[in-house]
Formats: sequence, C-alpha cells, structure tokens
Amino acid sequence: MKNPRPTGLTYPYMKTRRAKEHLDALNAELVRYGAGEYCTVVKQDDVQNARHIVRLEMSPVPEAIPLLIGEFAYCLRSGLDQLAWQLALLNSPQPSRNTAFPVLGISSRKSRAQFDRSVESMGSVAVMVIEELQPYHRGAAFKDHPLWQLNHLCNLDKHVMMAVNSTSLGLGVVQPESVPPFVPRELHYGIEITIPLSLKDEVEFYPQPPEFIFGEPIDSTGQAFEIRESGLADIYNFVRDHVLPRFACFF
Repeated sequence: MKNPRPTGLTYPYMKTRRAKEHLDALNAELVRYGAGEYCTVVKQDDVQNARHIVRLEMSPVPEAIPLLIGEFAYCLRSGLDQLAWQLALLNSPQPSRNTAFPVLGISSRKSRAQFDRSVESMGSVAVMVIEELQPYHRGAAFKDHPLWQLNHLCNLDKHVMMAVNSTSLGLGVVQPESVPPFVPRELHYGIEITIPLSLKDEVEFYPQPPEFIFGEPIDSTGQAFEIRESGLADIYNFVRDHVLPRFACFF
C-alpha cells in the first residue's frame, strides 16, 4: 500500500520549514564565529618612525557558513518550484517539464518567452498572481526584490563558493580626550591604525563584532552582489508570509 502523496501547499511549506532550519543553523554558526576568534589583533612597534601599529585581520571563515547559505537558498527556491508544479497539476494531469516558478528581474522578449514556458501548464489566474510577484515591477530597483535575491543566491551557489565578508569590522579605541581621533586604514582583509609610539601605553584597542555580508567572490565578473545576514531572514519571511499565502485559495 502506497502512502498518499501530499498535494497543494504541503510540499512548498515543507521546503520552507526546512529552509528555516538551515537559516537557524547558519545564524548559530555566525554567532559562534562572531563571538570567537573571528579576527586577530596584531601589535608591533615601528621604532625607526616612532609609531605603534595595530592591525585587525579577519580569521578564515568556517566552511559551514557559505554551505549553509546555499542550502538555505536552495530549499526556499525549491519550495517555489514545488508550488509551481502543484499549480500546474490543477490545470493539467501531465504538466510540462519546463514547469517552474519564474523570477524575472528584467522584462525582455527573451525573459518573457522563458516566463511563458515556465507557466504554460498553469491556469490563467495562477499565472496572473505569479506575474504580480515579479521583481521587474520595481523597475531599476529589481535587485532589491526578495525573489530576485533568492534566485541570484541559488545561481551563485551553483557555480562558486559564497564569499563571506564584513561591512562593519571595526577596531574600538579608548584614548585620552586630549588626543585627536585616529583614522583607520582599510586593508584587504582588515584595518590598521598607527599611533605615536609615545602613546602606546595610553591607548587601548578592542575589536568590534562585525556584521556579516554575503555575495560574489572578489574576482567574479559582472556587477557585484551583496546581501547582509539580516537580508536572508527578509527573503525567508517574504516567501513564507507574502508569496505562499497568495496561492492558498487555489487548493
């Protein structure tokens, strides 16, 4: 006896819940990394120039972090394609093999043809809802749309290892009020501050926990893509709370 196959929104919500598990695991890894040895502080004296040098360098990122980003994005994106298949089954006993949930950043003749192939087995009302959710409706700001970001994360993960960096890596300074503030120098993987050697014992330095961002490797071609860790939760919430409920009326 075979178990009945789940229908409707069952599979999409299963995938969405699984994506949340990956997102929670990712956040746990980021907390461990951020609270631990995410950076090293190196201090040295430049006696010849009478300067004290403090350098803050990022430590290697645990490999679990970029992997979990990809697994999160894949599960969530797969849930949308599961949704597309269920919508097609409502209209056809044998949906087209091209059936998928299309995501268009730009509306062009080529992209419209791809859209039409993806939804050709669905009913017109379902297609209309999918059309309303397309990122290209935001015009030039289509890259800010959660669905475009999700789709891009999936495509990125298929071809390269996700890059992990920080936008807020900082070195806190405690110094006498009479001393002017020191301006850090940006390095490739950190920052550096130099102070007069005479102030070495009067100034304290401490690393500030970073906020992580994810995106394409530095050597990637094309326009850069970055998303902060909080943006991943925004994508998840958009799919769970805004996209899937739009289709509950079909099942």
